[in-house]
Amino acid sequence: MGSEGLTKKERLGMEREQSKLQASLGGITQMGGVPDLLFVIDVKKEALAVAEANKLGIPVIAVVDTNCSPSGVDYIIPGNDDAARAISLYCDLIARSALDGMTEQMGAAGVDLGEMEDAPIEAELNTDNVAEEAAKAEPVAEEAAKAEPVAEEAAKAKPVAEEAAKAEPVAEQAVKAEPVKVKAATKKKAETKTKVSSSEEEKVKPKAKSTAKSKKSKAASEEASPEVVNDEKAAKKTKKAKADKTEK
Repeated sequence: MGSEGLTKKERLGMEREQSKLQASLGGITQMGGVPDLLFVIDVKKEALAVAEANKLGIPVIAVVDTNCSPSGVDYIIPGNDDAARAISLYCDLIARSALDGMTEQMGAAGVDLGEMEDAPIEAELNTDNVAEEAAKAEPVAEEAAKAEPVAEEAAKAKPVAEEAAKAEPVAEQAVKAEPVKVKAATKKKAETKTKVSSSEEEKVKPKAKSTAKSKKSKAASEEASPEVVNDEKAAKKTKKAKADKTEK
């Protein structure tokens, strides 16, 4: 609207300042007056707000950590002001207590909450919390439903485990019996080897005897062969002599 004669850099700077002021002071525009109470989470960071509340006489409730000074705080809550879960818990408790006080005040003033056109904020918060709890409970129920077949399988597996436990001693006995079987098999192999070796020795002995006899007979024939040759020569000579005599 009023940024027509501004450059782009000036316009961006003004927009940033406006966003910062809106974030820090935007809630004051909806306030109907001075607040009755100030709740502070980080006293060290919000020291200016605490100082302003002290000047205006506003009571201060603050969560004071070990690194913060409790000066200027009327109601001190010792606790951690750094964790996100802790901060959300503090804010939730303060919001609930404020709503409870508002409902009690309206009830004391004679206002009928049932006849109001707009639903109370507390009821809306309760419905939101119920919806959140139901959303959180859904995965738990799904996990429980998934765990049921697992439990059934575990119950079915128990007798199998018992049978396996009973079979363990039998397996141990079988394992112990295996060395005995191995020893018996080695003994049998040794006996068969000795029998085979003895039978082979028995077969070899007659062969050795026969070879010795054949060698002796050959040697005897070789020794006798010169005499036989001489006898044959003598017989031939006598035959020739007789044939010569008969011709004459």
